[in-house]
Amino acid sequence: MFLALFFLAAPNPILTGASLFMIGIRLALVPALQARLMDVARHAQSSVAAMNHSAFNLSNAIGAWAGGLAIAAGYGWASTGLVGAALAAGGLGIMTISVLLMRGAAPSGEET
Repeated sequence: MFLALFFLAAPNPILTGASLFMIGIRLALVPALQARLMDVARHAQSSVAAMNHSAFNLSNAIGAWAGGLAIAAGYGWASTGLVGAALAAGGLGIMTISVLLMRGAAPSGEET
């Protein structure tokens, strides 16, 4: 949401600063995510921690590349907010599909 807001706030320096601050605050969720992963992956915590950091690095690289494409295409630096919002929406869609698939694969506890 704040990534898309950045696109609208870009012409105003005060609103730009506020939206960038809100974008930065989302990084506070990382320790909670890491703790959740440690709880879920009881016997493979090192592997899960490494994969989590690798995913962050990969998403950072993809975001920079896609934002660079938008700027090079002439959409301006403010368009990077829309690019980030689109990538975040794509990630949310992938997560939703993953959760739905996991629910379908989970044992129901009922014996037939």
